[in-house]
Amino acid sequence: MRVTSIHIMTTAKHSTINAIETLVRAIDPQASISYHDPRIDIIEKDADNLREALMQVLLGEMDFYSFDEINYLSTKEKIELKVVAMVLLLNKSGYICYLDWKCELEDFKIFFDVIKKLGIDENIYNFNRLKLNEDDDIEVWSREFNKVFSKKGIFIGNINTNSDSYSIFPTTKKSLEELRELGDKIDIKIDFLAYVEEDSMDKNWQEMYERNREKFRCKIDLDSYFTEKKIGKMEVDILDIGEVNLPTGEILACDPLVELEDAKTFIQRVSIGKYPVKISVVPSEEYGDRYACVKVEFSKNKPVVYELAITGVEENMDEANEDEFYGFGVDAGMGCVFESEFLGEYKKYWEKLVEEEEADNPFDDIFDDLLAESAKKYPKYQREYGDWANWTIPNTDVNIPIFTSGWGDGYYPCYFGYDKDGELCGFYIHFIDIEREYSDEEEEE
Repeated sequence: MRVTSIHIMTTAKHSTINAIETLVRAIDPQASISYHDPRIDIIEKDADNLREALMQVLLGEMDFYSFDEINYLSTKEKIELKVVAMVLLLNKSGYICYLDWKCELEDFKIFFDVIKKLGIDENIYNFNRLKLNEDDDIEVWSREFNKVFSKKGIFIGNINTNSDSYSIFPTTKKSLEELRELGDKIDIKIDFLAYVEEDSMDKNWQEMYERNREKFRCKIDLDSYFTEKKIGKMEVDILDIGEVNLPTGEILACDPLVELEDAKTFIQRVSIGKYPVKISVVPSEEYGDRYACVKVEFSKNKPVVYELAITGVEENMDEANEDEFYGFGVDAGMGCVFESEFLGEYKKYWEKLVEEEEADNPFDDIFDDLLAESAKKYPKYQREYGDWANWTIPNTDVNIPIFTSGWGDGYYPCYFGYDKDGELCGFYIHFIDIEREYSDEEEEE
């Protein structure tokens, strides 16, 4: 049931009325509020019993008050009482989530019903992207929510009702700042729940990275792998394997069979869109056809600098040598590039497979057949069981290109290429240093 009109009695001054009204409308812009006699009325079809139920709940929350005693409360206490009443009303109406401090994880998930009610796109707040432990509490869960979705401008706000319960609601940073200011005027604390505003990277880490940034730039012109016919003594060719969809601009790379759900998003962001994915191949009868580099092409411009892709958790950069790098590990001979939105959809799809088809592991139940089918359909530079595939999760528009990783298992860097104007033009996963690794000197070693 949706509450569209709320009437609350108050003797408070005009600023107090504005603060309470703004709070309600920040949660529901269509809400209508007015203030008159000493009772709370709700105008809504089939809502006749809600007022009485609300007052019973309210008196249960404040069981040392009778109706007559309310008249003897101080102005501040009356305001607090009205805020509690408003919280309960909004909770009943589905605009906030009123939870006890020791609530279960399933109770916390009700918060996502509030988000849906407010019309926020599910693609923005996909619940499956969160890593929540049922043994934790509401503040830990809220901290994880804010950590993940603050990047998309959504936070958990809380109205402090001076109790051991939480009155949480989805909010933007701007709305919360306005509510916080208005709450201060009536001595009611409205703030983020379990969120400490900070830079995307720790200041000390940022300084460390800036000191070493040039050291980690790729010295090889990776784009030449896609524009030249020959690198060193080896001929190269190009495979076009379709597109990757980046609906939020957050890009990741990892071994899809080992670290898919644990991969970290690179701090560099890209423009939202769908982009071609290409593989630079070194054909060879002696060594087999090897994938030397994968490129996501953002533009046709030529890169003049290749910055190392970083996640913000790299350590000991000052101690690293010029020829060292940070990247991702491969233990199953495969790499992939995808976007953060993929993870939530993938988790839902995999859980459904486990439940309905008793799936056991992703390679056997998903990727094995995909690779084999890709090899049949696109046999060029693929072995019988497949070396690349571009899979879109059924009933979604998110996909993941996967591919064999150069010589196989190892540790591989990723780079963002920027043109002469500083514009991003490509993302590269570097598997093989063609000129060095196919040289006579390397073979002798």
